[in-house]
Amino acid sequence: MRRFLSIFSEEKKRKITINVGIIILVVFTLGFLIFSSLGHHEEIVTIDDTITLKNIDYQEENGIFTYTANLSVTEKQYINYINIILDNHNNDTIVTLVGYVGKELDVNDEFVIKASTDADTKALDHIDYEHVKLDNN
Repeated sequence: MRRFLSIFSEEKKRKITINVGIIILVVFTLGFLIFSSLGHHEEIVTIDDTITLKNIDYQEENGIFTYTANLSVTEKQYINYINIILDNHNNDTIVTLVGYVGKELDVNDEFVIKASTDADTKALDHIDYEHVKLDNN
């Protein structure tokens, strides 16, 4: 690099160095923004008016798609499981994940659901949810 820069004047070297620094900064900033958008998703989802999912996070790493969320309820109830339905832009289901709870939750309780798949989720456009109740609940 020094040999390359030796053919330029000091002013030209300074401008080249500044431009290279700006390019590196832009590349790292874009990389950070793209990388950070692939992970944590700050949305709150309400299911059946009594179940809330928050701190929703999903990401794909090494071919494994992993979904996590904190589940809470607005009234005491038994939660069997939540279907986490990954759809593409045509509303076709890519895969349905099961967020198993299997217990009664009180209003102050919070439960972390986690589900994973090795299905190809590159076409993911949106996520739908379904509370699956037991026959007697």
